[in-house]
Amino acid sequence: MSRAKSPSLKVLLMLVLLTVSGVRTAGAADRDVFTTGEDWLERMSVREKLIALLPPSLLMQRFGVELERRPEQYIPEIDLVLESQPQLRGQDVANIFASTVYQLEPANRTSLEAMERYLERRSVVESQPLVPRLRLRPSLERDVTTLTPGDDPLDRQ
Repeated sequence: MSRAKSPSLKVLLMLVLLTVSGVRTAGAADRDVFTTGEDWLERMSVREKLIALLPPSLLMQRFGVELERRPEQYIPEIDLVLESQPQLRGQDVANIFASTVYQLEPANRTSLEAMERYLERRSVVESQPLVPRLRLRPSLERDVTTLTPGDDPLDRQ
């Protein structure tokens, strides 16, 4: 008889675990930030940090940003930025990374500014908020114009 109860207990346990994980995933889906600075400092391993830097690295590359270091070499810099500026812990790591590159590599500033303008124009044209939000500096004055066909670096192969 105890064997008959054992499988049902396992099923019940699995259902509870799936429900809890589903609630956690749904809560994370409500946020428009994928990985925050707090996640970076408190929960992420070095490998997870590297994985978080790869998509923004590839996006920057599409906009002509030539990183002077390998992505994993930015990890200590981002750690330092977050430790010295705790107000950034709620920001998206992609933005913190882009801002770190902007500060450390003046040669990439023009490309990063063009990327920021492009992402903002695209969000206006699509009438959707810019996610993730790229803010290199607190305030950049810019004109927001419409996109022209063939002007989309994200469509490049």
